[in-house]
Amino acid sequence: MMRIPFLIFCILPLFASAQLSLGETKQQIHQEIKQKLKEHTNSHHKLTETDSSLVLAITSANKSKVVYSYKFNANGYCSQQKITNDSDKAMQMQMDEILSVKKYNWKKINENQYISDFESGLILEFPPENTEHSLIIIKTEWTKEFYELLLSQ
Repeated sequence: MMRIPFLIFCILPLFASAQLSLGETKQQIHQEIKQKLKEHTNSHHKLTETDSSLVLAITSANKSKVVYSYKFNANGYCSQQKITNDSDKAMQMQMDEILSVKKYNWKKINENQYISDFESGLILEFPPENTEHSLIIIKTEWTKEFYELLLSQ
């Protein structure tokens, strides 16, 4: 019963800025993570890095887990984030937090996807059968025609 509140109040606020990391370089995200981990020593974390990805897995003292995965494009900028939680409730709260960012003007296009305004170029999606309790945010450069097509669905 205490797992969700601990996750919400200790881990999610720790990385609230990670939701806005699309378009940043790996170095920027890496430094952001390092700084935040210095401030919170009560959780166990594992940071894995490759040329095109960065994965941060955090386990709290009560074993709640959240994983932040970042993928980088050929130019070295974050083009995709995946956030995986250990429950649907934690995933839903994470999604609600992302959707509450007013500057993106999120619009629901179907049961599993939201798109931001044209200029921001973001897609938020979660799998229909979300056994992994995850959501994905993708930075895209769509055409005006494609964006209008998405809105008309």
